Parts: sequence; C-alpha cells; structure tokens
Amino acid sequence: MIEFFEKMHNEYSDGKTHANMSIMSGNTHILFDGTHTLTDHENGRKVIAFNSDNDLKQPPDPDYVKNLGKVHFPGTIISIKFRLDKTQTTKVAA
Repeated sequence: MIEFFEKMHNEYSDGKTHANMSIMSGNTHILFDGTHTLTDHENGRKVIAFNSDNDLKQPPDPDYVKNLGKVHFPGTIISIKFRLDKTQTTKVAA
C-alpha cells in the first residue's frame, strides 16, 4: 500500500497539490505526504522510519507519527487523497 501511495504521489503531485495518505489504527495516526519514503534496509526489507535518517533506532518525526492518547480506534482506517487532472482520466461507457 505504501509503494502504491508513493507511486501515486510521484505521478500526480504537481508542485501545488500533493497526495496524502493517513493510517489510523489503535491510538496511532501516521501521515504520508511524500516527505519520508521507503528505502532498502540492510536486512533486505524496505523501511520508512519517519525521521531524517530513516533510522528505526531514532524516534519518528511527531508531525508524521502521532499517539492519540486515550482515543482508541478498534481497527484500521487507510485514507488516500490525491488530485486527478481531467486530462488524466477517461469516461467509462454506461
């Protein structure tokens, strides 16, 4: 899902309008806006640590990963928002 979002962000962000993705689960909210991206980690997996060094041993940037305190959502919500230009879409026949 993160790779899909990054692809959409790279293809459809035009410098003025950016794609955003949010994940809320339990008492955690994570914001993706293209600032932090997946990179290959030494263990062979892709990592996004939400800090300038993309280091899992460092805390994430609180602007992107937030603890909601006592608020708890008993599941997971994923929301993606991006702008599609009319020239990038086609009409579907009814």
